[in-house]
Amino acid sequence: MALLYNDSLVKQLKRPWNWAGISRHLFRDSINNFRRRRRPNRAGSHVRFDHVITETLQCIGANFETQASHFQEHGWAYVEDFFTPRIYENVLVGWPSLAFFELKPDLAKSFDRGPNWTLESDRAGMMGIDPCFYYGFQSLLMEGFVKRVADFVGDQQRRQLSSLASAWARGGHHLLPHVDNASKRGKSAVVNFVIFVDGTFPPLASGGTSLFRTNTYKEPLFVPKSLQNTALVYDTSANYFHGFPKVAFRKYSKRIIAQYSTVDDKVLRQSSS
Repeated sequence: MALLYNDSLVKQLKRPWNWAGISRHLFRDSINNFRRRRRPNRAGSHVRFDHVITETLQCIGANFETQASHFQEHGWAYVEDFFTPRIYENVLVGWPSLAFFELKPDLAKSFDRGPNWTLESDRAGMMGIDPCFYYGFQSLLMEGFVKRVADFVGDQQRRQLSSLASAWARGGHHLLPHVDNASKRGKSAVVNFVIFVDGTFPPLASGGTSLFRTNTYKEPLFVPKSLQNTALVYDTSANYFHGFPKVAFRKYSKRIIAQYSTVDDKVLRQSSS
């Protein structure tokens, strides 16, 4: 759930031809669902995150820490060479086909949503995915990186990875500038990572999630320079909006969204029992 959409942009999206475009995407999704059922489960139900890589393997590049001071001062940061080369190559090669993505009928958030993970669902949204793609999710789940995130934020709060999702933005898709509902939880309570795996140029016309000063596209605060192995990290409570305008024809972006939240007392008690 999101907040503070621009009313005029929402009205524009309610025009009939936008609904027609969504209908075409939904028809395509029905075809993909049929293909997915016929597709063999390449990963296998026996594959678990902790069987893929170990804590000793360096997965996230050293550039991550160099942007900590910028995040702590401004509430956002841009990290280049996010994954180490070995991990990035696996994630890029193992990226799921469109058969594993679907477009939900949401006028404000129009993009294909793919394999996902949450604390509640565990691996439910990851079945049938190429094992190479697990490398990306597993590297973000590792305890060592979760500790690095806590140091990166710099507020001395213990954190946990609360959700992971993959997304694919293609021609005609868009994401209206908005603030996340998690912003109500307070400063740095929830930090989002938008990790760009692959994409075309220019980023703003390719579905590159950007920061805006208002809930329109007219005042960009930051636009990513590249959509290949980079990451936009932002505090959901900061005073700006995020989104991207309609993706141009034959442009695209593939991204992983990771959400790290503070661990409250209730969660701590559950984990220690």
